[in-house]
Amino acid sequence: MLHIQAQEHIHNLTNDELMEYIEEGVALYDPDAIAFARQELDRRDVVPERLAQMESNAEMRVGQRSADTHEIATRCLGTWGRILAFIAGMFFFPLLPMLIAWNRFKGRGEHRKARELWLFAGIGFGSIIGFAIVATLVSRLMDYLQAYRGASGR
Repeated sequence: MLHIQAQEHIHNLTNDELMEYIEEGVALYDPDAIAFARQELDRRDVVPERLAQMESNAEMRVGQRSADTHEIATRCLGTWGRILAFIAGMFFFPLLPMLIAWNRFKGRGEHRKARELWLFAGIGFGSIIGFAIVATLVSRLMDYLQAYRGASGR
């Protein structure tokens, strides 16, 4: 059963908005709401030629909105964003600002930016870990060589 508020909302839509609601609705809305919207459109006695035009316009707007959403979701982080994420990962210091930025990207639908933020922060953190491992190995190798030279010099 469809809520009264949903029925009122559908009732108050213009013909074009109602057609767009039906076009989008298959993936977004409850089947009862779509059925009610179709009944509402039939009740309004829209001329068939106008109905076809409205359907075409609605399909175009829904397609454009879908393309816009896809474009937003696939935007990359950008050079400066990558550099800052890398540096932040190196120092593991600004975790809170990174969480805020990640949340903002996710909220705006910028999924690629959110992924790249953590990717470059992880690369930065990994580079520090790698540097620490290499420095430790070099230090131990130097100690070993120094001890070897000291033992062979006697």
